[in-house]
Amino acid sequence: MTKLETPVGILKIYLNGQEFDFEPIKSDLGYYYKYNDIVFPDLLYNIKLDLNQFKKGDIIVAQILGAKLEYESGDERTITKIGTNSEYTFGLGSSDDFDYYDFGFNPDSPNFDFNKDIKVPFHLSKVLENGYEIKIIDNPNKYPNIPFQFIIGCVKGTSDLEYDLIYYCTC
Repeated sequence: MTKLETPVGILKIYLNGQEFDFEPIKSDLGYYYKYNDIVFPDLLYNIKLDLNQFKKGDIIVAQILGAKLEYESGDERTITKIGTNSEYTFGLGSSDDFDYYDFGFNPDSPNFDFNKDIKVPFHLSKVLENGYEIKIIDNPNKYPNIPFQFIIGCVKGTSDLEYDLIYYCTC
C-alpha cells in the first residue's frame, strides 16, 4: 500500500519524491499503565523497512498528511513527534541514528569524513512538521541486521495519560 488512513491524517512514505509501497504491521503490544489506569492505543502500526532495498543517496520521507506534530523527543535510537487535535493524541516515531554516534555527528557537514567509522547507513536529516526525512548515507548491505522502522499511533483523548501512552508506544 502507498498510504495508511488514520483518524488524524494519512501516513505516506516517499522514496526520492515518489510514493513508496509499504506494509504496516498492526501491533497489539502497546499500552501504558499509570496511577492504576491502563490505556491502549486505538491504532498502532509498525512499518519496518529493509534497508538493503535502498542505495546510498536515497531519501526517505514519512509524513502524516493533514496532521501537525508538535512535540519532539527521543529515547535510545528512536525519535518521536506527538500532536493533538480536538479528539485525538497521535504520534509518529522513527529509528534515529543519533545514539550511534558522538555528539556533533553530521554527515551533511562539509567537514564530514566518510572514511571514519560509520555505524549505520542512515541519517535522520530533517525533522519535519508532520514527519521525518531520512538519508541513506552509505551502502546498507555493509551493515547487516540494522533495524529501521516508523511507528504510528493514536488514541482518542487528549489528557496527559493519552499523551504518555502515545509517547511510550511510538518512541
